[in-house]
Amino acid sequence: MAVWKLPANANGLKVVIRLRLERSGRVSDVRVEKSSGDKQFDASAVQAVRRASPFPPVPDSVQSSLFGYLRMVLDPTRPEDGLRFLLFAFTRND
Repeated sequence: MAVWKLPANANGLKVVIRLRLERSGRVSDVRVEKSSGDKQFDASAVQAVRRASPFPPVPDSVQSSLFGYLRMVLDPTRPEDGLRFLLFAFTRND
């Protein structure tokens, strides 16, 4: 299920989102840390992360250092065939 409704002018934009991830998969305190420069794009990314919550619970075998505040880089691309891809990366943010 797609939860990110990309604005029409999303090509070439990238936004960094800051969020809090709990072991249960619940996400809170979602906000823009580094703007793409397009307020509509940034707001759509924040809403997408909120709608995707909760993520699947994190297994007990995963280290607790992966929880807390994280950065999520949202960078959509649109190849010629019209399919949409999303590149995202989580990094720890204490």
